[in-house]
Amino acid sequence: MSLSVEDIISFILKHRPHLRREVVESMIRRKVKELGGLVTEEGAAYIVAKELGVDVETGDSAFVEIELDEVVEGMRTAVLSGVVEKIEARRGSIVLRVVDRKGRPFMVKIKNRNVEIKEGDIIRVSGRLLTKKKYVEVIVDEKGSIVVNPSSLRRGEFIKRRRIEGVVVKLVRKYFLKGYYCAVVVVKNSSDEYMVLKILSPVMHRLEMLGDGLLIEVEGAREVGRGWYLCHIDEVSLRGRVDTIDENYRRPLVPSELKPGLRMIDVIGTIVYVGRLTKVMVRGDREVDVRDLVIEDKGSAAKVRLWGRAAHKIEKDNLGTKVVITNVDVKADGKGVRIVSTSFTDIVKA
Repeated sequence: MSLSVEDIISFILKHRPHLRREVVESMIRRKVKELGGLVTEEGAAYIVAKELGVDVETGDSAFVEIELDEVVEGMRTAVLSGVVEKIEARRGSIVLRVVDRKGRPFMVKIKNRNVEIKEGDIIRVSGRLLTKKKYVEVIVDEKGSIVVNPSSLRRGEFIKRRRIEGVVVKLVRKYFLKGYYCAVVVVKNSSDEYMVLKILSPVMHRLEMLGDGLLIEVEGAREVGRGWYLCHIDEVSLRGRVDTIDENYRRPLVPSELKPGLRMIDVIGTIVYVGRLTKVMVRGDREVDVRDLVIEDKGSAAKVRLWGRAAHKIEKDNLGTKVVITNVDVKADGKGVRIVSTSFTDIVKA
């Protein structure tokens, strides 16, 4: 039987509860306009539902749209979106290297299908999910689907690139995550702007040259957060090395030395206030633990906000303790500078 636009929207919202009604309605209007009025509003609604991985006719909604960092071992199916960076033909299949909104790579294997696709296209794929040791792979076979450049996805969601050229002032950490070796560094450019750059590599030894004073250049690093950028080691060019070290990174700073814009800095001070542990909603659907502090040293004080795991590293009985808080960002508000923890923050006694 034929369904009305309202029926299709209700069906979509039932199986994709993270979407708002006005968003789905806007997607349908854009689809009608995109197809030049060749389809009815009902037909456009059917197409939008299909692009979202919901089959209105069969009621099949086995594929759930998720972000790459939500993939867990044992998950069988999913819908993932991203921009195609590389295409290869392997034994009758098309293998794609795709990068998601946060610049994280995953693989897509298209089996027994003729699909017109090129590098730079945005795709939404649904299919069987393989969580391998080094990467995540989506298998698109007869039960899966692939939509190229769907109208519901905007290119700006995926491609935000910036040329980065400067000196490494701090090597924050090297680690292994989801099939890649990672190095996180702080880079200072000629405008005295500090940026955090995460560099991915298939092998650790290619990251060994990274360290303080190294001059690097990245032509198109992907923006994955405010002041955070991501690139592959192949995109990094080395331009030499300088002997001078940024004074802000020689030792932990006291509150009076802090300047807005410093990234992954270490600070030192005595805890003079410890707030209670509270929860804050982020992105509208996730609760994160938060705790506020005030530290003081040499007659100056600064507010500190600890997020997530860092919020559990301090308790009320730590009042009066002198500590070093590592790898924090310095921001400004109407009342002065404030210190904000990062995922790399630790707190140790001074």
